[in-house]
Amino acid sequence: MTTQLADNRYLLMLSPSTSLLRTTMASVLLVTVPVFGVLFFLGLKNGTWPLAVAGMALTLLACAIGVKQFRSIFIGVTATTIEERGLFGSRTSTSLASAASVALVSIYSRGLPDPVNQLIVSDAEGRRLLRMRGSYWTLDAMRSVIASIDLTPSLPTDVMTRKEFFTAFPGAAYWFDRRPALFWSIIAGVALIGALLLIELVKLAGLHFGAS
Repeated sequence: MTTQLADNRYLLMLSPSTSLLRTTMASVLLVTVPVFGVLFFLGLKNGTWPLAVAGMALTLLACAIGVKQFRSIFIGVTATTIEERGLFGSRTSTSLASAASVALVSIYSRGLPDPVNQLIVSDAEGRRLLRMRGSYWTLDAMRSVIASIDLTPSLPTDVMTRKEFFTAFPGAAYWFDRRPALFWSIIAGVALIGALLLIELVKLAGLHFGAS
C-alpha cells in the first residue's frame, strides 16, 4: 500500500505502492535461485561453482539496488511546490502556481484485465507537471494529491483506451509512451544479453547443448 511519510517540509509526502516491487522481486528470485542452484551443484564436479555463486551474488546485489532505488521514490507537496523523485534519482520541483488542471481518469492497459487509474496535473499549455500511474500509486494517494491542490479536478466517468488518453492528454506521455518500439527493443536486448550470459555459464558448468 502507499504510505504517507513524515517530513515537516511537506504538507503531503507519499511513497509508491510496494505491490509491484514485491511481485517483480519474487519473479526474479523464483527464476534465478533454481537456475544458479543447479549451476552450483553442476560446478562442484568441475570447479566452476564460484561462477554460480558470483552470478547469484550479482543478482542479489541488483535486487538490493533496485529495492533501494524504488524505496527512494516519493511525491511531496509543499505550500508552493510539487516535488517528485524518480526511480533513477532524478528530482523535479514544480510551482503549484503553474498547475492549471488536474484530471483523474481510468484507462485500459495492455495485459491487465482491469482499468488503471491515472492522475494528470498539467499547466495551462497542457504540459505534464505530474503523472501518477495506478501501477505505482494507489487511488487514495492520487486523491490525497488532488486534495492538496487548489483546483477542481476533472473526473471523467468513461474508461479510455490508451490512444484516447494520449489524444486527450498529449503532454502526459513519457518518452517510452511516444517510442514504444524503441522501449521494447531495449527490453528485448537486455533480455537477450542475459540469456546469452546464462548459456555461457551453463556451458562452463559442463552442460553442453546438443551433446549426445
